[in-house]
This record gives sequence, C-alpha cells and structure tokens, in this order.
Amino acid sequence: RASIARTVELAGWKPVVAASAEEFVARPRVIAAGCLVVEQALPGMSGLDLQGRLADRKELPVIFTSSEPNIQTTVKAMKAGAFEFLTKPMNDAVLMRAIGSAIEHSIARLAEARRIDELHQYYQELSRRERQIMDAVFALGEATVNQVAMTIPSPPTRRSRARRRVARDPVPMPGVTRNGIS
Repeated sequence: RASIARTVELAGWKPVVAASAEEFVARPRVIAAGCLVVEQALPGMSGLDLQGRLADRKELPVIFTSSEPNIQTTVKAMKAGAFEFLTKPMNDAVLMRAIGSAIEHSIARLAEARRIDELHQYYQELSRRERQIMDAVFALGEATVNQVAMTIPSPPTRRSRARRRVARDPVPMPGVTRNGIS
C-alpha cells in the first residue's frame, strides 16, 4: 500500500489510503475524479466484494492488483466492470498508465453525469404541455419524429420559444439541425 501511494504521489496525484475495504466503504462518498486501486485478496471483505458494493459508482473505475491471480477471479472482476487487472510485481509505469487512463475515464463519466443533470433541469423548466410533447416525441422514435416534424407546423410562439431553448443549449439529435430537419 505504502509503495503504491508513494508512486502515485510522485506522479502528481493525491492518494487516499484505506487499511481495509470496510474502512473505505465506511468513509463518506466523495464525488470527484479518481480511481480505486485494490488488492484482489484482502482480509475481511475481498476485492471482488468491494467492487460489488461500489457497482453504482460508475465514476470510480476499479483497478485490481494481485500477487496470486487466477483466471476465474480475473474474469469475474472484468465481467463486473473492473477497469484493469494487474499482476504483481508490476512495473510502476504500467500502474501509472492504468491509473491515468482510469482517471480520464472518471473525468468523462463525471462530465456525462453533469450533462444528464443539466438535461433533467432543462426538462423541469418546460411547461406541462412542452413536457407532454417531448415525451410523445421520444416515444415515437427518431424516424417517426422526422416525418411528423416535416408535416405538422407548430404555432409561431411555441416554435420561437423552442428555438430560443435550442439556441441556449443545443442537444444533438441525428438528422436535426438548428434550422430544421436535414
């Protein structure tokens, strides 16, 4: 643990060390870019058990390490979403590349979660009628939406209001441009 923490610190990241899986789980959840480097064989809760407990934390990639890996455990970890499975002894450069990639993945997942939250907020800002229309549009599917959009003119007030919202925060939809349907 200490040597990995030192290596991570020398690479410019701030390691947070836990003595056990139970200690890690007991800590308050922090929503920030990062990853979890965990030994597969731990006393008490195993690395696989810890991974299972963290399954809902898509922003926290898990990198497994093991000095005694076996195929069955490795496959279980990877099927459960492990970002990487490294065998000990491991080269520091390999570990740092894995951590760097995992942190990039974490940053992307956090950005995606923020974007989804923004879209939920925009949805809440819609009027009741606009929500009904939006729900109906998504229920129809893209091909049908494109056909309907070409045949049904909207009242000018709704059309201009919708254009203002799209101009404020465009949501990319295949086949739809700012000026209409392509």
